Amino acid sequence: MTLVRAAIKTALGNDGQAYDRAVAQLYLSEVKASILDPENHGGWPYRSFLVMDGGSQLEALFDELKRAYGESPNPILAYALVCPALYARDEALVGQLEAYLKLTDPYLYRMEQARVNDYWRPWIKKETAK
Repeated sequence: MTLVRAAIKTALGNDGQAYDRAVAQLYLSEVKASILDPENHGGWPYRSFLVMDGGSQLEALFDELKRAYGESPNPILAYALVCPALYARDEALVGQLEAYLKLTDPYLYRMEQARVNDYWRPWIKKETAK
């Protein structure tokens, strides 16, 4: 590989990572709004265009949130990661995130349990069956 090709590959890789991180930050902002104002914004985690459009964008979001959570777990990331994990059909990860929330943040755990059972799972199941 030439030096120019290597430089292009590196630059595009860095841009891709920056994009993935920006998408994750936007999604985290939506999730935080859902936590602060559940009456008006409670549906963001499962109806955000970042997850509803699926495809590579959802995959990038899921991977970036998993990476961030793996590096520095915290309740907000755990709560935010539940919905993309449901879209990815990663029930094992959902169980781990729920256990983490139960231990670290009872408020978010209760909110997540109510949202997952009442809204997220049924809605996502319907959306992914299309």
